Amino acid sequence: MQRQPPLQLLPPFEAAARLGSFKLAAAELHVTPSAISQQVRALEDWLETPLFVRLTRSIELTNAGSQFFEIATRVMGDYRQQFAQFRARQAKPVLRVSMIPFVAHEMVLPRLQDFQRLHPDIDLRIETSMNLVDFTAEPIDAALRFGAGPWAGLTALPLCATRATLVGAPALLQQHPLREPADLQQHTLIHSRRDRDDWQEAAQRLGMPDIRGKNALILDDYFSAMQAAAQGLGLAIAILPITSNWIHDGRLAQVLPFQLPTDQSYQFVCRREQAENPALRALYHWIKSLFDVLEDAARHGT
Repeated sequence: MQRQPPLQLLPPFEAAARLGSFKLAAAELHVTPSAISQQVRALEDWLETPLFVRLTRSIELTNAGSQFFEIATRVMGDYRQQFAQFRARQAKPVLRVSMIPFVAHEMVLPRLQDFQRLHPDIDLRIETSMNLVDFTAEPIDAALRFGAGPWAGLTALPLCATRATLVGAPALLQQHPLREPADLQQHTLIHSRRDRDDWQEAAQRLGMPDIRGKNALILDDYFSAMQAAAQGLGLAIAILPITSNWIHDGRLAQVLPFQLPTDQSYQFVCRREQAENPALRALYHWIKSLFDVLEDAARHGT
């Protein structure tokens, strides 16, 4: 198999063929006309065929030269395009954002193309985790946190207040209906956080000493807890409005018709010195709009 000519011979030939002049090609590539002529001659030697007809004051492509120019045009055009995209990506501000899996998968990722269309100059990178980000040790620019705060050294921008409600699979509740809080004792209770007992807090808000279920199912994250509840494995405490869509589309049903206000909210957290960063502010306002849509839908029951 015949070897291809060295790639460094391609730009001089492509420029000369495109511009119709060794002199103009030399000016574009910042070399001398003789250097262009020598490199084109080397390419012709490799191909064992003339590429140009050299006239007194001009050059013309031969038939072989026209065919090879098509190849050179595609190669150089693709290189220029890819290089321009590379430089654009390098110039983009990169934002690394941490959020819980449920918010990422249910709210942000399905609409990520909207953000990319609105802000094509921002390279958004999402990391999902249930753990609190250590801003001093991790390369994270912002995080979506669910809590009461405050967090030392950080700026927290509000996203939405939250409410809690008890949920389960519609089929499970039809088979084992709940008419009063005491009926909770006949069900498996799903826990989604190991660091605090949400069911104990629910009991206090319901005016009960505690809530003891038939069994306990302890899971590592909120997404898994909602999936388990939707599959009929037990009852869970859902946070509104982020879980409103699951209730509206019938994946979950509310247990007992009540909602409890919480002392926690969703907040957009970043380092204080980055609070006025234009890219971060743009991201915050976009994510805030997603929460606003959910709150409005929940408010109007849609």
